[in-house]
Amino acid sequence: MELLRTRVCEWQPVGIDSLAIAPSGTGSSPRLAVGRENGALELWDTETWHLRSSAPGNSRRRPRSIVWVVDVEEAPKLRLISAGLHSEVTEWDVETLEPIETCSPGGGAVWGLAVQGQQLFAACDDGTVRVMSLAGGVGSLMYTKRISIAKARLLSLAVQDGAVFAGADSKISKWSIEAGVCEGSMQLEKPPRGHTLIWSLVSLEDKMLASGDSMGLVQIWDTVACVLLHRFAQHQADVLALAASSDGRTLLSGSVDAKISEFGEEPAQPAQPAPGPKADPEELAKLSLSDLKQAFDGLTCKDGQSYVPGKIMKVMYKSSDHCNYSTSGFDADESMTWKVFLPVSGYGPDVGYLVDVGYFWEKYERGARDAEELSAHVKLFPSGPSFKADDKKTGKLDRSTLLVIMEEMPLLERWVFRDAMLCHSHDVRAIVIDDTKKGRNTQISAGAAGRLFVFKPLESGHDKAARPFQCSNFSPLFQTASISEDSRLVLCQKGQTLELWYLPEPEDAPSLGASARAPEGQLLLTISLAGKSIGPDGTKRSTEYLCSSTISPNGKRVAASDMTGTRLFNLSVSELQVQRIAVPTEIANSAARALKFCSPKLLAVAPWHGHVIHLLDCEEKKIIASLEEHKAPVSLLTAGGSGGEWLASADLAGAVNIFSLDGFFHHASVPVGRGAATALGFDSSGRYLVVATTAHVVTLFDIESQSLHADIPPFDIPKRHLAVHARVCGIAAFPEAPEKLLLWGHNYLLAVNVKAKRVTRSEAAAEPYTWRLWAGIRHVLAFFGLQKPWSLATDSAEVRKRKRGDASAEVSLLPTGLAMEVTPEAAEACLPTPFERKKFQKQSHQKQSVRGPEL
Repeated sequence: MELLRTRVCEWQPVGIDSLAIAPSGTGSSPRLAVGRENGALELWDTETWHLRSSAPGNSRRRPRSIVWVVDVEEAPKLRLISAGLHSEVTEWDVETLEPIETCSPGGGAVWGLAVQGQQLFAACDDGTVRVMSLAGGVGSLMYTKRISIAKARLLSLAVQDGAVFAGADSKISKWSIEAGVCEGSMQLEKPPRGHTLIWSLVSLEDKMLASGDSMGLVQIWDTVACVLLHRFAQHQADVLALAASSDGRTLLSGSVDAKISEFGEEPAQPAQPAPGPKADPEELAKLSLSDLKQAFDGLTCKDGQSYVPGKIMKVMYKSSDHCNYSTSGFDADESMTWKVFLPVSGYGPDVGYLVDVGYFWEKYERGARDAEELSAHVKLFPSGPSFKADDKKTGKLDRSTLLVIMEEMPLLERWVFRDAMLCHSHDVRAIVIDDTKKGRNTQISAGAAGRLFVFKPLESGHDKAARPFQCSNFSPLFQTASISEDSRLVLCQKGQTLELWYLPEPEDAPSLGASARAPEGQLLLTISLAGKSIGPDGTKRSTEYLCSSTISPNGKRVAASDMTGTRLFNLSVSELQVQRIAVPTEIANSAARALKFCSPKLLAVAPWHGHVIHLLDCEEKKIIASLEEHKAPVSLLTAGGSGGEWLASADLAGAVNIFSLDGFFHHASVPVGRGAATALGFDSSGRYLVVATTAHVVTLFDIESQSLHADIPPFDIPKRHLAVHARVCGIAAFPEAPEKLLLWGHNYLLAVNVKAKRVTRSEAAAEPYTWRLWAGIRHVLAFFGLQKPWSLATDSAEVRKRKRGDASAEVSLLPTGLAMEVTPEAAEACLPTPFERKKFQKQSHQKQSVRGPEL
């Protein structure tokens, strides 16, 4: 095959800002929501790791935070809500990915979202948390109240047990949702200049909270007493993302240094008695709260019993004094106080503190200063360790609470650093954990480079896959191109604009075995649909990104669509002009998921809203037919046949239909089997429709007989040729080789000979057809099987025979394919400068993960 490889349009990877995974018990598919930095929103299938649907971007709508909400009225139906720095909260239709409700909380830019029950919390730029009610069902976003947290902007928030935690400059604040009052605060370390930015907060089990900040620290806090429990300095730059497993026992952090760190909760090791003389009580009285905190690192029990939240493991002394402690938020006096012994690490198991275990009085939390209300205590139960003292300035405990005794204590669990992964090349901005299988969590991460990395557990039970796989950082839906062979024109869809390129005829091109680049194309026109904003270069640009486009076979018409509507243009290449054509209101005011010229004057339009396909006569400027057989929005269109008489379409629900363009009626429904269609095409004869699905099943359908191919049943693409997550973006056929089909994706070209059956020794014929995979292909965003010769024939064996005087040799043109590529160097040049990690760190726990195939 002759391959023309051209690199004309400078497509750019689009970074990922946010991820959200739907709860595993809802049965919803797809379950992974992805928000990109250009405003695009995507839904991915977590079974096959294929992109199922996507909403085009908007330069003024960047989804910084995404959450899934279970609709209590129609459970387990899910609701999808996003927000960003554009100051709006948007709810999306999960089926069609179109906005169904937008609410402005009134606090400026929204930096984070959190959900508890039927309440939505937004961390806003004005230092407030805006609360919205979701009780009205799908499409209902009702603002209810605000909680004024700080004067500075809130960059992150988390919700836990009726309290909201918000991260502002160098401080995490705890506020009661019901009462709207501050219940505590946690102060973070500050740099020499400025403040510490708290980029991420996530709730953990046992009333704990994790934070990630601009100091590169991951810290775990006790949310009852608002004290620091663990501090990890595993990153060299800002920690932008945190994720916790559903059981709260695993924590992941992602940073600007492109590193992902994993932390876990493990039982603490029993403390070993320290040799030497016992400490004097006078010396113990000088110990501060930091020494008291260290005592929890060595708690142990003789019978190996583990710490159980809510259970008093050892009661040393009972007192009838009131201890004034309330966990419910109401004033309460308890008539019992427990005295519990706590050994201090470094002084042996028989030296420590005797501390009060009971309940605070609510007024203590509100900052009361009455001496009768203040008592020295340390809370061990019911939720874990926390610390208070009589003297808040010195942090010392009263000498009367110090004893020297020998007793046993329970074994407490603590958080430890487990592992580090270095698979990303740029900032890690978002991480989620999918808990579909108990004890085997799938980890998904993404960032500035735009790639999704998936760490999938091995079936053998290992914690991680040996090679995490990655998905392409280009969009197969919105970064595409269409071709006009007659005019040698290529229309490239690039973000907010269209680029029209002319490809001159090459003098010669070698075969694919030594493939060379085609001559450089010439940029003729750049087309912008709306021109509502001014770009950095001073040109007018639309705020909306394009969602579909196409060029007519003769190159005289161009159609394109964004979310504001669909436009049709007459194209004059000789004068380098485009002229807009008026179209019916049904098309002009509706966005199109797919556009396809069936002939120079017939345009098929699949609207974003609804399930119909409109057929537009471009000369008469009217809709001549509307095809309504689909039950879901149509996402794929292709036209073909021996005379161009067939139109094939596929919708988001997986249905594939064929329509007759002669009589404008439904002709047949195509059974595709497993998966949803990702590519449609016709064979070289136009008799068969070829369908490729997310399950990598290829089906040939006989259009005339309305049945599957009699000799070629549906077959699977071998796994050794194509990874499970690789997407088949298109299907090409060649008149010169009618028995061959070429399947292409962003990083591969795969040819199959459906006539030559392969015979194995066992004659099992697990792979009945001959396959050929071309490696080394990178960033192919469009591929066309040319139906007409675009260049001279290559110097093949037949040509060489004829040159030697062998008149019997026949000279024939080879099949020709045109690939539109982006060079790896150009793709990397579009990305921000990566963080340069320092080399002096210990690598004992940092395993360099090998990147899987990017498909």
